Amino acid sequence: MAVFSLSDFADHEQVVFVSDDKSGLKAIIAVHNSNLGPALGGCRMWPYASEEEAVRDVLRLSRGMTYKSAMANLKLGGGKSVIIGNPRTDKTPALLAAFARALAGYHGGGTTTAELAASHARAVAEAPFTRIEILSPTKESFDDYHSPALAARLGQSARVIPNTNLAHLDCPLDRPDCKRDPAINASGQTLADANLLKLRVTYGIPAHKQIPLAGPFMVRALALHAGAGDAFRTRLIAAGRIPIVSHTVMRMHSPPIEGDNVSAPGPGNGGTPVDPEPPPDDPGPPPCATGDPGCTPPPGSDADDTGSETPAPCDPGADPGCAEPDPCISAP
Repeated sequence: MAVFSLSDFADHEQVVFVSDDKSGLKAIIAVHNSNLGPALGGCRMWPYASEEEAVRDVLRLSRGMTYKSAMANLKLGGGKSVIIGNPRTDKTPALLAAFARALAGYHGGGTTTAELAASHARAVAEAPFTRIEILSPTKESFDDYHSPALAARLGQSARVIPNTNLAHLDCPLDRPDCKRDPAINASGQTLADANLLKLRVTYGIPAHKQIPLAGPFMVRALALHAGAGDAFRTRLIAAGRIPIVSHTVMRMHSPPIEGDNVSAPGPGNGGTPVDPEPPPDDPGPPPCATGDPGCTPPPGSDADDTGSETPAPCDPGADPGCAEPDPCISAP
């Protein structure tokens, strides 16, 4: 197979083939363009019919990420990786570990073997203090939009949600009478919503990366709440770490396949939705933001300086529209 002569090869900077006999890993990493910055992209694991099909896919995906980064005005380039295999049967800890070692050099891990080994060791040491949760799609998303026909075509025993023609489809083609209305279905989502991947990442900042004096004080203050019922958060605080949470939402490029998805019933679940997000720590911002010149508080509200239902009298000296009408000017 000649990679350089493929029609999908568009002056890619790097195309790397990765193999690991012990884990069975066969992967391809492609960097299309890094003119604007390091390559941005993810990984797709798929049972490709041939190695050429996998190469064409990674070339197309990495090129698309270059354009996405540029359109979003990011200082990043475009790249992608693919793993040849069935994600339901071939995804093992050993395979993922081998793939992580192959990617170490792309994450600023160094250029020599010793530097890459040290970088990988640091990542392994921090792994127990990192948690990644899938908040969407949920189990209810698959209840509403699972396509048995698509799952059969993909050879999947798990439930699958269609990912193509979302601008024209409300339901899977083989389930035209699905519960598509977010107000009454189980997920509270449309088919397009069910194709949004929402992740929540929790990480504990170690003591040596915390602000001096302020860091230990914050850890002691957080310990008073004991993690608010979250065992992972409690363990981070007990280790002297400060939990931080980050959310990201992205449109998936391939059909969602059900795994260990959380349960989060939507508005249609008997009118009792369950939000997978943590509860708010405060009642929220005030009705009127302090110092906002475009914010006019309603009379009698806490933000109203007069404290009464009657608006404060205007000042003709400061407001031209407040003066008495000129009797010499008649109305039309």
